[in-house]
Amino acid sequence: MKILIFLLLCTITVFANIGVVSSLVGKAKVQRATNTLELSISDSINEKDLIVTESRSRVQVILNDKTVITIGPNSEFSFDRYSADSQNPELNFKANKGFFKAVSGKIGKIAPNRFKIKTRSATIGIRGTIFMAEIDMDSEKIACLKGAITIDIPGKQMVVPSGEMVSIEKNIPIQKKIEMKEFKKAKQEELSVTQKERVDVSNTTQEVLDQFNTIKVEEDTEDIQIIEKVTDLTTIQSTVTRPENSDQIGPLN
Repeated sequence: MKILIFLLLCTITVFANIGVVSSLVGKAKVQRATNTLELSISDSINEKDLIVTESRSRVQVILNDKTVITIGPNSEFSFDRYSADSQNPELNFKANKGFFKAVSGKIGKIAPNRFKIKTRSATIGIRGTIFMAEIDMDSEKIACLKGAITIDIPGKQMVVPSGEMVSIEKNIPIQKKIEMKEFKKAKQEELSVTQKERVDVSNTTQEVLDQFNTIKVEEDTEDIQIIEKVTDLTTIQSTVTRPENSDQIGPLN
């Protein structure tokens, strides 16, 4: 009996619940250990899960610390290590390919140096922020929409403020103002932001935000809550089924 209880506790630890699927458009799967499961709204996400999306699909995950991860079409995103424990917070994820957008929560506030998202060729750190990235086989584009991020590549660290991006091709990074046309998986979306957000962002960043889905940010001393509204997706109504209260959560391909 003691061995059984021990094994059960180990299983709970290894596959700890770290968040929930808050929105889903199209179809996506989660690879969990040796199993592959279809995702649905309100499904739990566990540490070490790998989410794989199909064409014209989007998934939004809200983690226990209110970090929000949006995963775009034809993408792979893994939740490698995560702890919202105030004594030992950590977020260490990896974007294998495709598009993602991240809005940092409590971990970004209390331990920003322990908030890391890796791509094929870089490691993204934060300073309390909203950022996005698009990863292809031969190039990467990482943009900061609010706050600031750091981008580490072998032998170099770059600080990227709001309204700027880094384009990486053949391991050569180029930092510049955000050029939305380079984000092929994001250019179809539109975003309207609250007046509070408009005060905080530069003109360049605003141009980027205006092309994304609706985001409302409400802050207090503890949490950042992200609410993303559904807009009319007439081009995919024939292929996508979603509940009336589902959220629009990112770009379509």
